[in-house]
Amino acid sequence: MTTTQGIELLIEIRDLLKGLHERFCVKEKIETKKKIDVPYKELVNLYNEMASNLSSATMATSQTGNRKTKLRARYIDDIYTIDNWKRYLKKIQSSKFLSGRVEQRNRRTFKLTLDFIIRKQRYIDIIEGKYDDE
Repeated sequence: MTTTQGIELLIEIRDLLKGLHERFCVKEKIETKKKIDVPYKELVNLYNEMASNLSSATMATSQTGNRKTKLRARYIDDIYTIDNWKRYLKKIQSSKFLSGRVEQRNRRTFKLTLDFIIRKQRYIDIIEGKYDDE
């Protein structure tokens, strides 16, 4: 085997190991996410507690499969803890628009729902301050 062939073989082995490592890490991350217990009931109860104090918010009365999937994604990917969920809800309450204290052009107020706040893009918008008061 020549030096050039040896180097090429080492490069192939390195690339193979790198690919295996990446696949293993992704699989490990997925397995870790599967093991996380999401406190759905507590998250929904805290949302409903907040919603009961806002005239424009609708209560979450059921946990559909789609709602649970999105709630799980927000909790695992972004929220992590009940305390962070409480802070998120507090941020929502502090917004005049999200809490329905601002009348829109058509004389209607915004109706807040659990589904609205657990969508990925809405979560980002709220956290980044898109709905903060001026």
